[in-house]
Amino acid sequence: VSDKGDNIMKKTCILLLVLMLLLLGVACSKEETAEQATINVLNAVKTLDEDTLSKYMNYNDLVETNEDGNDLESEEHVKKIFENLEYKIVSSEEKENEAIVKVDITNIDMEKVMAETMKSALSEAFSQAFSSMDEQQSEEEYDDMFNEYFNRAIVNNKDSKVINTVDIKLTEVDGKWKIDMDDDLQNALMGNLLSVVKQFEEVKEVFE
Repeated sequence: VSDKGDNIMKKTCILLLVLMLLLLGVACSKEETAEQATINVLNAVKTLDEDTLSKYMNYNDLVETNEDGNDLESEEHVKKIFENLEYKIVSSEEKENEAIVKVDITNIDMEKVMAETMKSALSEAFSQAFSSMDEQQSEEEYDDMFNEYFNRAIVNNKDSKVINTVDIKLTEVDGKWKIDMDDDLQNALMGNLLSVVKQFEEVKEVFE
C-alpha cells in the first residue's frame, strides 16, 4: 500500500512540476504586457528617447504634424512640447494579438501657446511691413524670432493644461507589442497641437 502511495505521490509531484513549467513558459512567452509597453512608450516620448520608441513604432509618426515640415517639427520645439507630458493608465485589455490601453494624457494646452505665439509673430510682421528694406528681417532672423516667441509662450502657459482620454491600440508582432500612433494619440501627446494645425490648414484653404 505504501509503495502505491509513494508512486501516486511521485506521479502527482511530476504532474505538478510539468504544469508549473508550462505555466512559467506561458508567462515568459511575452517579454512584457501591453500596459507595460504603453508605459515604456509614454516615458520615452517625454524624453524623446528615439531608440526606445523605435522598438514600438515609427519615430516619424510621432514628430510629424503635417506635410509642410514647418518649424514646429524641429527637435527643440518637440522637446519643449513633450517635456511637460503626464499620463495615467485607466484600463488595459489584451485579446489574442491585440490590446487597448485607455490612458488619460495631460500636456500644456498648445492652442493657447500657438495663439500667443502667432499674436506676437503677427505683431512683429506688421511692424516690419512699415520698415525699410534694409531694416527688415531676413528669413533666418524671422525664424529665430518665432522660436523665441514660441519658447516664451510655452513658459507663460505651463500651468494651462489639457487632458485627453485616448484608447491606445497595440498589436503583437513576433511576440512584441507595436503602438498604433493614430491622430487621436498624436494630438493628445501634443496637447491638441494637431487640432490647431488642422484648423490653420482649413483657414488657409479658404483664402487660397
